[in-house]
Amino acid sequence: MADLRRFFGGALAAALLVAAPAAAKPVTDYTGLYVFGDSLVDAGNARAAARAFDVFLPGIGDPAPAERGYYRGRFSNGHTYADLLSLEATGRPSARVFPYGYPLPFFGQIRFGRPDGNALNFAYGGAQAIRGDERVPAFKAQVDAYRSLPGGADPDALYLVTFGGNDLFQAVNDGYSPEETSGYLGRVADRIADQIGRLEAMGARHILVTGAPDVGLVPRYAGSPPELREAASRASLELDLLMRAALGGLTAGGFAADLDYFSFLEFGASLGGLGLDFDTPCLSVVAPGPDGRVDCAGFAFFDELHPTAEVHALIYERMRALLIGDEAPRLASAEVPEPVPFALIGGGLVVLGLTRRRAAS
Repeated sequence: MADLRRFFGGALAAALLVAAPAAAKPVTDYTGLYVFGDSLVDAGNARAAARAFDVFLPGIGDPAPAERGYYRGRFSNGHTYADLLSLEATGRPSARVFPYGYPLPFFGQIRFGRPDGNALNFAYGGAQAIRGDERVPAFKAQVDAYRSLPGGADPDALYLVTFGGNDLFQAVNDGYSPEETSGYLGRVADRIADQIGRLEAMGARHILVTGAPDVGLVPRYAGSPPELREAASRASLELDLLMRAALGGLTAGGFAADLDYFSFLEFGASLGGLGLDFDTPCLSVVAPGPDGRVDCAGFAFFDELHPTAEVHALIYERMRALLIGDEAPRLASAEVPEPVPFALIGGGLVVLGLTRRRAAS
């Protein structure tokens, strides 16, 4: 796996479009934070939904049990980077919205329990950009829930979008061929761009998007054949490039929002020098203390899929630097080979990291 991490340290063999930098903006200047995504940023929606539906469908179980060290419905041992951004912007961690906006078969969206405040989190663990077999709201349904709130989007708030991990797991775990993977991930990238376009059309003017995570690094694959982990990392890189291309097309004209792009691939590669254990889930060897918290110092992952609170804090610091403008503006889009040849990765592809795009206004 050390070799896989080094794949992301060379030079990007694709055409890059340099964009003018967006105006730097301290996190405290945002009037709120609205979160859309999956388990990386879920503030307890999936846990609340599982508890509610377990009454009717016993056996669903708690996906983030506190007795095992999961923190208040988060899929980690503490606050996520979404919570930390929210704490700085609003003074509060992001708040779950369930049951509001949850889509029910034959009944449509649940409209009771309308959430208030400026730190609302619509993310659900298990969510995909394109809905698969999961029961939780995908990206479009999360945006639908936000849209159903009274009033338009706050133009001075920050909108955080994190999708792609579960879509990648679907392609890898279901054994998609390279051609099937490319076609599917292209649709995923287009869906992400489409829904970001919807947020912009509602009035959102500050949008932070996270790129594809390298799912080949998760401990769930630690005992898998090397070719499976390589396929997972290859698919992650391909989705990242496809997302950049889709977002570059979205912002090419008539897009009124500032769009910031945070590369999980570069961030993951940067962790290599910290001596973290990538293959062992903290939860498998460290028990919760008397206060219910788990000390995961030295571990990259809390469980088989999700980062520790310590890694979330590092992500937050890098995101904060991006938003403030401490990171140099670069890239907006890249031409993507179809499919991405893995030989190019091994030969020294660079995955660009923290990037900023000032949309045409």
